[in-house]
Amino acid sequence: MFFCPFCKAKLPEDTAFCPQCGCSTLLALPFHPLIQHKSLYVALALFSMLLGITSCVLSFFPYLYIAGIILIVPAIALAAICLEGTAQKLDGKLIRLFAVAGLALGILGYLFNVLINSEVGTTSGL
Repeated sequence: MFFCPFCKAKLPEDTAFCPQCGCSTLLALPFHPLIQHKSLYVALALFSMLLGITSCVLSFFPYLYIAGIILIVPAIALAAICLEGTAQKLDGKLIRLFAVAGLALGILGYLFNVLINSEVGTTSGL
């Protein structure tokens, strides 16, 4: 059972117009609560991917690796939020794919930071 995004009347599933206010439910898709909820998860998953990519790139610069490490935590956290929010939903496959990519890029950024910058700040006695 859906609700009209304008007057909040109950709508049958295959209705093109609200019987209460007459507004088109097809033209009001950007205002529909389920669509808005999905767009939030898409934005979070894409932001997670962006943070993961940025952490991977920053790990190659010796004096910026701390910023890369800081970006890893929100990348992984946002990916986890998206995966949790779209669990048990059949229509969220693309969102889950973006979230898994963000999670993988966050982990990859961590590994890059550990492997590439493991000797930053150490002095060798040789």
